[in-house]
Amino acid sequence: MRSGILIGTASTVLLTAFGVADANTLKAGDSLNYQYTTAQVLPVPAGEPRELAKQMHPTPGTDTFTFSIAVDRLDPDGSAHATISPHYSGLVLHIRGWSFPDFEGSVLADGQIVPKYDLSLLKGSGLDATSSRVTTGYRPQTHEEQVNFSAYSLNQRLSLFNDVALGAGKRKAFTDGDSWRIVIPDKNNETINFSYTGKQSYRGHDVVVLAFTTMRTTQNGPSPVKGAAYYDPQENLLIGLHFEGDNDTQLGVGAQTIDITLQQ
Repeated sequence: MRSGILIGTASTVLLTAFGVADANTLKAGDSLNYQYTTAQVLPVPAGEPRELAKQMHPTPGTDTFTFSIAVDRLDPDGSAHATISPHYSGLVLHIRGWSFPDFEGSVLADGQIVPKYDLSLLKGSGLDATSSRVTTGYRPQTHEEQVNFSAYSLNQRLSLFNDVALGAGKRKAFTDGDSWRIVIPDKNNETINFSYTGKQSYRGHDVVVLAFTTMRTTQNGPSPVKGAAYYDPQENLLIGLHFEGDNDTQLGVGAQTIDITLQQ
C-alpha cells in the first residue's frame, strides 16, 4: 500500500497519509469504465528546417484506450477487489503480437486503482533497475508474464492518477482558499501541490475541482507537470484528470497532454 506525507499549508500540520479513506462506496457487482487519451507533439530533431518541421509535425498525435474494472468483493482492508480489463488497439500491437490480458487489481477507498503485478517476473527481462521501467525491447513469453506485464503497464500509466487520488482522498472538507501538498517517499519524495478551486457538476457527478502541480524526473532533467482533477468526495472516486507536461523521448522533449475520465 502506498504511503505519503500530507501537509496542510494553512495550519502547517503534518500527518501520515496511508492511502485509504474512511470507507469504500463500491460493492460487488459494481463496474467502472475509464477512457485514457494522450495527445502529444513529437520533438523536432535538432537541425531540422523550420518549414520541414511544420510538414512533418503539423498536429499532435492522439492515442486513446479504455479500461474497465469489475468489482467482485470488498476486502478487509477497505479496498475493492476487481478484475481489470485494458482495451488497447493499434497497428503496432497487431504487428508485434502484443497481448494485454485481464488481471487482478484493487480500487482503494480513496479511488486509487492498483493493478496487481509481480516485479520479480520483470527482472532479467529488460527491466531498467534505475527507473523500474521495462525497456522497449521487453517481450513477455508466457501467459503469466503477459498478465503480469499487462498489469504493470497500466500501473505505470496510472501513476499520477493514483497520486492525485491519494492527495484528494485525505481531505475531509474543501473550503475556499484551501491548499496542501503531499510528499511520496517511495517515489523519490515526489511532491504534489494542490489547491481547491470550487465545485461543479462533471460527467454526472458533483465534484470538487483541484488544481495541482508537480515535477517528474526524466532522462532530460526535471520536468514540470500541471493539471486539474475532478474528485467526487461522496463516492471517493477521481472522475476526471487532465494534466500536461513534457513528453521525454530519445529525440528530445515535446509537449504531452493526458486526460483520464470515468465514462457515464
